Amino acid sequence: ARVLLQPIEENARLLFSRQGALVAQHLETMPSDSVEQKTIKKTTNGEGNNTCTEKSSLASTHVKEMEDSYCFLLRAVLYIGLLFASIASNYTSILLRILAGARWGLNAEASATLSAFCVYTAFLAINGTTEAFVYGVARSGKDVGALGVIHALIGGVFATLAPPLVRLRGAVGLVLTNCICMALRSMYSLFYA
Repeated sequence: ARVLLQPIEENARLLFSRQGALVAQHLETMPSDSVEQKTIKKTTNGEGNNTCTEKSSLASTHVKEMEDSYCFLLRAVLYIGLLFASIASNYTSILLRILAGARWGLNAEASATLSAFCVYTAFLAINGTTEAFVYGVARSGKDVGALGVIHALIGGVFATLAPPLVRLRGAVGLVLTNCICMALRSMYSLFYA
């Protein structure tokens, strides 16, 4: 699944960067009379006339395009990740028997760990796409710095959760800790979006 998802994430970052640059370019050329002018809102009357300026309409079109792309890609990687997690996690012992022999195929902990990793792949997919958006549209050092601080805090969460979960669940606990951290990173990226 990562072989399929990683190129999607890399291309998503390029797409969001291009779309974000177009939006920023059109917003910078707009008159800065008021905050309301920079907020892209279309209001139409019964005849369909819109009251936005031409530039804000163009910026609004780019924002809508970026929003549609983001939602589509997020949905696509979510479906791929969940499909992989739900199907592949049920066949890990068979896969281990084929690839590594009966010793590993009959090892319950190895099979459980690989099953947990299949679920972790879904978390990686969501995180990869949401962070591709953040890195693609972040225009200031403050935004990138905030993301770095969040990553450091989540690293602290990982360091705190990993030892007890590994003692409790073994290698599955380590994968579970990674799932929790990926979910936290994704939540921040969704909040940013």
